[in-house]
Amino acid sequence: MLESLLTAIAVVFSWPNLAFLFLGTLFGFIVGVLPGLGGAVALALLIPISFGFEVYPAIILLISAMGGVEFGGAISAILFNAPGGPTNLATSIDGYPAAKAGRAGEAIGAAAVACVFGALFGVGVVILLMPVLRNLVLAFGPPELFWLAIFGLTLIAVVSGRSMTAGLLAASFGVLLSFIGLNPITGGYRFTFGSTYLWDGLPLVAVVLGLFAVAELMNVTIHRRTIAEGAAATEMKGGVLRGMAFCLRRWFLCLRSSVIGVLIGAIPGVGGSVSVFVAYAHAKNTSKHPETFGTGNLEGVVAPESNNDAKDGGSLIPLFGLGIPGSVSTAVLLGGLTIHGLNVGPGFLRDHLDIAYLIVIALACSNVITAAIGLSIARGLARLTRVPIGALAPVLITLCMIGAYSLRFNIYDVLLTVGFGFVGLLMIKADFPRLPLILALILAPMAERNLHIAMQISEWDASILFLRPISALLVFLTLWSVLFAPTMKYVRRRSMRANQIGKTAA
Repeated sequence: MLESLLTAIAVVFSWPNLAFLFLGTLFGFIVGVLPGLGGAVALALLIPISFGFEVYPAIILLISAMGGVEFGGAISAILFNAPGGPTNLATSIDGYPAAKAGRAGEAIGAAAVACVFGALFGVGVVILLMPVLRNLVLAFGPPELFWLAIFGLTLIAVVSGRSMTAGLLAASFGVLLSFIGLNPITGGYRFTFGSTYLWDGLPLVAVVLGLFAVAELMNVTIHRRTIAEGAAATEMKGGVLRGMAFCLRRWFLCLRSSVIGVLIGAIPGVGGSVSVFVAYAHAKNTSKHPETFGTGNLEGVVAPESNNDAKDGGSLIPLFGLGIPGSVSTAVLLGGLTIHGLNVGPGFLRDHLDIAYLIVIALACSNVITAAIGLSIARGLARLTRVPIGALAPVLITLCMIGAYSLRFNIYDVLLTVGFGFVGLLMIKADFPRLPLILALILAPMAERNLHIAMQISEWDASILFLRPISALLVFLTLWSVLFAPTMKYVRRRSMRANQIGKTAA
């Protein structure tokens, strides 16, 4: 194994493979910055280009693009509340308020260090604990995946802001929207109203771009001249070095979030959308100042970003061990590996151990290069928050429209993006949180599908959902997450009231 690892390192740092590493990383970074595209699009665009290359350069090109996307998406989420992909949604909760307060450079610096930390941790765990994690992946069946989705939905209590009721209402609307399209079990169509466009359901990218990017740009255009408000726009209080130092001081939070990313990323079909919100919820629940989350607390940037890059390493576990992609990006990567004659499955680690090491080494290197690129231009990017929004908004909204159109080349996706832009603007005006809607839209189909499969396996014996060890653990975590937030809020309220009474008596 050591010989294969050393061979992989030598291959990555040889010429011209090193050039492919830089080119792939830069391409992934650029695609990541563009709202709504994400890793799957970057890989899909590069696969045809890689046809004429040898196996090693082609794999390095693809995996480096996959590594470059996540930090690029974090930058657009922080600066403009326009996440590069669904996995960057959690970053925007505190990253964008920090940018509005003139701390964009600080948020980018913290995100860059968190990305490198998470990527290196994820790759290290993949190399050291691959056999153990492979067995863990096999332990997750339909009942466990159902409860994992429900656990993700209960995190609405954490990301809903001040009003849990408003968050639950928004989530309920998201669940209703998730029913549109083909029923995965019966094969019938639901709520399509005779439109063939709705057969596949609502495209997630169009909904995300509309609710967040377009809605926020319209709101900023109406109420402010720049993204960074007031004095913050001229002071630019946050420095890149200060953000990097902040992340280094929160190394234990990075470590815990990275562990969550590897474990959830290793579960096939779950993806990073669940993982980043679990990490964000964990950061908020363990913070000394949970009330500051959603207002620009950089712990809310550090946790999801370290988690986001660690889960890329975790998603390679089922790919290498079982031939099952752990995320959308790894599904496209699987297609690229197959095209180049590599049969990914149970025998992959036995027959192509050098390729497996090559992939994880290239992934780690690409994240380091991406962070270096981002940090080198962070000051210039942060200044974009001071540009008059009247000049910036048309360009950004155009990029959003291109992102919505480029995935399926369907003009209706663009119209849907505009429609959800107005829905998002109304939710901003009514002070309704938008994240629970997206989270429900992502997780509800997963919960529905695995619930049906679990009940069919057990011949409609509901005990299958509770008696398996991992299912029982997830049920406990779900109940804990529902009860913990209200309990802590009640305790803090009682403590504040007691302090006020004490001060009055004194």
